[in-house]
Amino acid sequence: MERLGLLLISGGVGIAIGAISTGLYCRFIYKQQIKKLEHQLINSKNNSTQIENERRKVEAQYTNLKQNYSNLENIQHDLEREFSQLQRMHQQFLDRQNLESTSRYPEVDSTSKFPTISEASLADSSMQKLLQAYQINSKSLLITAKVTEASESIDQRRNNPSLAPSLIESGNFDYLIVQDQDNASQYWLFPKHGLKVNQYAFETVQALFNCHNYQNQPSNFQVHQPASVTRNPATSSWQLAEKGEIEFV
Repeated sequence: MERLGLLLISGGVGIAIGAISTGLYCRFIYKQQIKKLEHQLINSKNNSTQIENERRKVEAQYTNLKQNYSNLENIQHDLEREFSQLQRMHQQFLDRQNLESTSRYPEVDSTSKFPTISEASLADSSMQKLLQAYQINSKSLLITAKVTEASESIDQRRNNPSLAPSLIESGNFDYLIVQDQDNASQYWLFPKHGLKVNQYAFETVQALFNCHNYQNQPSNFQVHQPASVTRNPATSSWQLAEKGEIEFV
């Protein structure tokens, strides 16, 4: 009986030890799994923080861009208002200038014979040849300079319309200065072919030519008499000596 008791006790101890060993192993496995899950949780939190930071960054950029766009819209509206005011002021100036020009150079009845400032010049064969060369092929002319009115001259004439235009050589030219074939000291001024005479260009054109039948809109023209110009040796610019004649068609 005593031996049986010992056997039973030994067997129970063995089972207990096996159970403890199994429990320790399972505990080790669970602990490893817990650590793995904790690590994944930390990584997930870090990723969430990074995503949140990126979201806030993008949101801040969007807010800044929206504010900049609003500022640009305000600037554009201000510029459009200023441009409209300048257009009105410029149109008022042109209206006043046209009124003054009309009082100095009355319009001519279109049914009457076209007037000229110098009938003798038009009757002269050299002038006729010059006008024909300009109308047919301006490349055959003795071109001395390609000019436009200086910006300072435009500003000065706005304050004093009686001033003559000052013309300077320019790659972006509006007029041709041609030397007379029979008189080397005589220079004539023509508008370049294709010059669009709108309300802005007309400001200079009417200072250089007596204009007829202009309708305050871009128009084609016919030169009946070129303007006479002289060179200013002090500034290398060109000055008006005598107005020409242009008819708009």
